[in-house]
Amino acid sequence: MKKIIVVVIIVLLFFSGCNIEKTTLIISNNSSKTLTDIVWNGKKYQVEYKFLNTNYISTGELNPGDTCTLEVDPGGGYIFFRISNFKDIRTQEMIILNKGETQIFYFLDSTDIVYDNKNTTISGLK
Repeated sequence: MKKIIVVVIIVLLFFSGCNIEKTTLIISNNSSKTLTDIVWNGKKYQVEYKFLNTNYISTGELNPGDTCTLEVDPGGGYIFFRISNFKDIRTQEMIILNKGETQIFYFLDSTDIVYDNKNTTISGLK
């Protein structure tokens, strides 16, 4: 009888792990600038790309046309990043993700950003 109870508990634990909802933030760089040191809610982003039929992962850089995907914990925050030598740049828009949600953020040349943590809004990635 004890063996049956143990088997039932193991099966229940296995199937309860299969119902975990993933929370995903996708960043698509549709701008003409290369973005580096990308962070949202404490998570650094990795860029997946293919070269000569081989998949690679690069951390910290998102070139024009690239997309990165990260499984994150639910929460809210700004996307912090760098362009060239400019640091402490963030999106003006706060991104909020609920459990199990997938959201895509598109960086465009017209994306409003805040520079140098002084709440100076700049219209577009100039």
